[in-house]
Amino acid sequence: MDQENLDEVAYTVRIYKIQEYILVGTWSALIYYFATTFDEEVSVIWPQSWRKLGKWLYILTRYPVPFRILFTVIGFFPIGVPASLSACTVYNRGFWVMGITSITAAEATFWVCIYALLEGKLRYLVLLVLTFLGLTIPIQVFQGLYIMQERAVPLEELTVELRYACEIDSPSSFRFQTISTYLSLSRTTLALLVATCTIIVRYRRQKNTLINVIRREGGFYYMSAFTLNFIGSLVRTPSIPFVDNYGVLNELNNLILVIFSGRLLLKLQEVNGLRTQAMVSTLMFDHSVHTTEDWDGSTEEANSSTSPNLTVTGEPKAFDMEQHKGRGDVLEKTVLGSNAC
Repeated sequence: MDQENLDEVAYTVRIYKIQEYILVGTWSALIYYFATTFDEEVSVIWPQSWRKLGKWLYILTRYPVPFRILFTVIGFFPIGVPASLSACTVYNRGFWVMGITSITAAEATFWVCIYALLEGKLRYLVLLVLTFLGLTIPIQVFQGLYIMQERAVPLEELTVELRYACEIDSPSSFRFQTISTYLSLSRTTLALLVATCTIIVRYRRQKNTLINVIRREGGFYYMSAFTLNFIGSLVRTPSIPFVDNYGVLNELNNLILVIFSGRLLLKLQEVNGLRTQAMVSTLMFDHSVHTTEDWDGSTEEANSSTSPNLTVTGEPKAFDMEQHKGRGDVLEKTVLGSNAC
């Protein structure tokens, strides 16, 4: 083997190894996050009804991640376990499907929070759903077209020596990926602008717990996602001489999106005081499964019948006997509509 071929082999091996180090690093961060929040998940998410949107979003964001890791390790890590071409195709498609499911559910979480910021009005719900689907469906279509062009191919001698199970032949053209990246950037940018403008116009002088949670977790996510998607769009632009051979942008985006969406859902469940419950709809969580406690440290009893007035916007609200459902607890009537977050 001449020097030129040796240099090419060394370059290929270096790319493989760096990609693996990046994957292991992001997986370690995710596993650590999952382990340190598992007790919160058991106490907060598991008691929720399967009819609640918040539980579905949390499960669909969190649990595809281990399967994505599993498909990657079995098919594309040097563990020395042979696999057929059909099995490699399954591993590759499973990797993509799990990743797309997790990311889409996480992204939807932040759009639902925009609905809450817009006070849960029906016209806003319809507009947000149509906008989200109008951008998400084309993204998935173009990603699907790209994925369907990928093929499992017989292993080359180098791949066999490195003990890999599968090798995937990706299409030479990345135009489908490029289009989906631009659409993803548009979706993130639109959500960032709507959320920012809504907070500035409606809530710039408010400091209740819900707004603080959305500002913190949502703000970190949107700024990070916008930055990574913008850089990703530049990378996918043919005239830009920069290539992310190691998949750093994709893995960072997955890491940030999964962690911040999970944190947002957990904190939204904790935001459960009488002053903020009117803004956190039962569409997301059933707050009756826990004692109502404001995240800022103030505790208010939801099952108290001694407080006839419920203060939501600072104005006293008259006691209504219809609020009693035969068990002594005072149920708030919807003040801001059927809020979603």
